[in-house]
Amino acid sequence: MAPERIDKNFSVGSSEMSDVKRILCGGRGGQGIIVMGKMLGWAAMRNRYFITILPAYGAEVRGGEAYCSVVISSQPIAMPEFDKADYFITMNQISYDSFFRRLNTDGIIIFNSSMIKEKKIKNINQVGISATQIASDIGNIKISNLVMLGAFCKVTNIFKISDIINIMDDALGSSKKRYFELNKKALEQGWKIRNRR
Repeated sequence: MAPERIDKNFSVGSSEMSDVKRILCGGRGGQGIIVMGKMLGWAAMRNRYFITILPAYGAEVRGGEAYCSVVISSQPIAMPEFDKADYFITMNQISYDSFFRRLNTDGIIIFNSSMIKEKKIKNINQVGISATQIASDIGNIKISNLVMLGAFCKVTNIFKISDIINIMDDALGSSKKRYFELNKKALEQGWKIRNRR
């Protein structure tokens, strides 16, 4: 089972959300941050939602900070930018430290506990999953972002894991089809996160 760390008063999969979902993804270049945003976008479109994705990169070609702002709505989106997110998927300590203040009250942080030391944050639910370690155990550290995405689906109930699996080929491109089973396994391991009380 996937390792996890979840606030004791937070029930996985029980999130009630407004019509608009604002998601912030953050990490280091090369950790698949933009890919996560892209896959959320594909899944949203397949489910007939409106979607905006705004990627942002650091000045470095590789290894700098990378961020992606995603808005999902059943109505046309007037403003793709936002000050406060409902959900924050974070892969490394720098992004966690830099952006946890951008969460709405009762927002949810899903963090890579392999690389992040958790802070106590008032009125914020936090879910930790050892994504890097799980990906390494599966066989490829580069799929840690998909472990995180699987956990995000389980925690938020925005998408079923099958929604993500069904768009993988389109979102990742034909060159990645040979990695389908590996990517699917990473998503499934993230999905196995559960609540411990």
